[in-house]
Amino acid sequence: TTWFDFAVRILQEAGIDTPVRPISTSELGRPAPRPAYSVLSNLLYHQRGFTPLPPWEIALCDYLDKIGERG
Repeated sequence: TTWFDFAVRILQEAGIDTPVRPISTSELGRPAPRPAYSVLSNLLYHQRGFTPLPPWEIALCDYLDKIGERG
């Protein structure tokens, strides 16, 4: 999932019809360099016996439902 995909999905689930244009990291003009690919691990979370986190798509819908912003 890219940040573009994430933004598009948020707007879709919120019922907001607005165009989103993908851009490259270099176009963003961040003050510090960013890695081209980074993934967070939840291995320690599982090893400590916590309930697995839902996929982000489900968590997004649950959150938007909770705050009353789901379209």
